[in-house]
Amino acid sequence: MAITGRAFWGTTYQGKVARVAPAAVTRQSQQSSETTVEAVIALAGPAPLLKPGHSVDLKVTTASKPQTLTVPFEAVQEEKGQRYVYRIVDGWGLSYISCLPAFPSG
Repeated sequence: MAITGRAFWGTTYQGKVARVAPAAVTRQSQQSSETTVEAVIALAGPAPLLKPGHSVDLKVTTASKPQTLTVPFEAVQEEKGQRYVYRIVDGWGLSYISCLPAFPSG
């Protein structure tokens, strides 16, 4: 996982998820709510610029599959149990491509 943050702009630390809380927690404010899941991250090495209380951004890679086209989840359509995405043909026309799950269950 890549760990970045404003407090250490331009520096990226590496780490792995060591533990994830068993449940999400929703916090309410006057204008909105925020749902978070606490996690403990094991750093891969020293992180001298990372301090307690800093907010960070995490880029977590849960799996990878070489030679695979990926699209945003929101681009996938579903009709009658079939998943597909649209593609542009010859610069303007649309056709669709069936989607298979990247990591089939089982």
